[in-house]
Amino acid sequence: MKKEFAEQNWLQIHRGYSMNNDLTKYMYQHFEEALNIGWNSNEKEADIGNIKQTFFENLRIHCERPLNKDLNGKYRKLEINGEKFVKGFGEIRILDLQKGIRYAAPNIILDDIEDGIYIPDEDFIEAVIASPKPGDVEYAEFLNRYNYDSYWGENEKRVNTLNTVVGLLEKDTYEFREYIKAENLLNCVTHQGSLLNCAINMGKPEQALYLIESGIDTNMFCGVELLNSIESN
Repeated sequence: MKKEFAEQNWLQIHRGYSMNNDLTKYMYQHFEEALNIGWNSNEKEADIGNIKQTFFENLRIHCERPLNKDLNGKYRKLEINGEKFVKGFGEIRILDLQKGIRYAAPNIILDDIEDGIYIPDEDFIEAVIASPKPGDVEYAEFLNRYNYDSYWGENEKRVNTLNTVVGLLEKDTYEFREYIKAENLLNCVTHQGSLLNCAINMGKPEQALYLIESGIDTNMFCGVELLNSIESN
């Protein structure tokens, strides 16, 4: 039975802190195999005038067609010609197909960059320039997979793999350990976050210990694993 992400207590805990630092795993509205970028200002020294215009053009297309709209999302209060309005509340996804990385950012990231509040790293700039944009075939295919059943953007093969490993963990079988080795799944992302978080939520202490001893990232989602382990004693 599916458990909605918003029903979990630690979501409110998460939203009370600034845990969306650059290159941490996305977990704001659900768990997803994406890296946060641009949620917190950094104000580091950089000349945005040296950034290619293509970056700004491509990023603007993304920001004007956001996904994951949420009234609790990041926003800006603006005033133009004496008229006040609010902008934001949405997110964008940048697909770095070459490196196999997905970035998750607020759709006001462009405003922050243009105002010098936030300056992205070079990897993100290059990804925006080269990535498929809303309207491109590759991006449309991604949007078709951007749902709960597809683990928010994963392809069919990956979905089947994740379903299998979670099923094996739930059955508490030895095959679970062999499967994560064979498929290199130690630090994969499921509907419940990391496999360690899954094991904790399912009440599988032996499997949780095995994952820790195998070197799983015990802080993959900024403390969620620890909070859940304390809550479940």
